[in-house]
Amino acid sequence: MKHSEREHLKTNEVAVALERLTGVQGQSILRIVGIALVVVVAIGAFVAWRGAAKAKAEGLLAEALRVESAQVVPPPAPGQPAAPAGSFQTEQARRDAALGKFLAVAEAYPSSDAGITARFKAGALLAEQGKQSEALAAFQAVAAQGGSSIHARMAALAVAELQLAAGQHEAAIAAFRELSTRKDTDLPADGVLMQLGRAYRMAGKKAEALQTFTRVTEEFPQSIYVGEARREADALKASM
Repeated sequence: MKHSEREHLKTNEVAVALERLTGVQGQSILRIVGIALVVVVAIGAFVAWRGAAKAKAEGLLAEALRVESAQVVPPPAPGQPAAPAGSFQTEQARRDAALGKFLAVAEAYPSSDAGITARFKAGALLAEQGKQSEALAAFQAVAAQGGSSIHARMAALAVAELQLAAGQHEAAIAAFRELSTRKDTDLPADGVLMQLGRAYRMAGKKAEALQTFTRVTEEFPQSIYVGEARREADALKASM
């Protein structure tokens, strides 16, 4: 084979190799670009969905709040104007309607701010109606899912209060004690200590109760609970 022919063949081989390589790289680049576009579209769709879900949840919560604050108007007498639209004939009817709406938001959007707020409101309504076990479950869910929100902290306090009311003294003591040691909360520390002291007293732990009431008088001398804490401490001393 002549030198010129060999050089031509080599040139063709290089050209073919480059073409193949370019083709493979081009396909890889196109594949990567395609995947990237899919990811971007998916992220965009998720952000849009989350925004729409948030708006829907907030709208449902607003409707539940409107129901909770709606007018209660007894049935009109014959010949009198009809009751305003959106009003209820009894307090119970209004509470039931609001509870249903709050629970619907909480179940549909459990981890959203609106859902957490709705479950807290549902817990409060359930407690008002004497449904303590259901209220406790609602507040426990808020405390677990609400992170560092005010509703989570208030729910934790409500859990302790309900446990104390139900005679679950040890559980209430543990809850109040945990709340009393937290620094990342805006709950009134003196008020939490007062409840912890009562929980100790109701559990028959007089020494712990006395120590707790004494803390209120010594650590919070300007507290509105000082007088009550002193009376509780004096009564405990007299009984020991």
